[in-house]
Amino acid sequence: MKEINIDEETEPIKVTVGGKSYEVVDISQKALEKMRVISTLAEEDQDINMLNEVLMEILGVSPKVVALLGLRKRVGTIKRLMETINEELSGKNVPEVVAPPQQS
Repeated sequence: MKEINIDEETEPIKVTVGGKSYEVVDISQKALEKMRVISTLAEEDQDINMLNEVLMEILGVSPKVVALLGLRKRVGTIKRLMETINEELSGKNVPEVVAPPQQS
């Protein structure tokens, strides 16, 4: 019988930012949709509140911790996570993670 162990196939992602390391284990659909938007915008066009909310959720940190990170580190964290997730999935012949387009 063929066995599939998703827990082994989707290892946590270790993120080091601001001198501290965090493990990203799972990302909610809502956070993923926000990450998609963030990863496509230039730094000067970022919605800072959305950016902070996503980082607090995926890293499991307080607003105070996020506030200590500069904008480049916040945006860079989201962009690299999206790249890493998509690279991991494409390496396993699974379609890229694509969040639905934002509704106006």
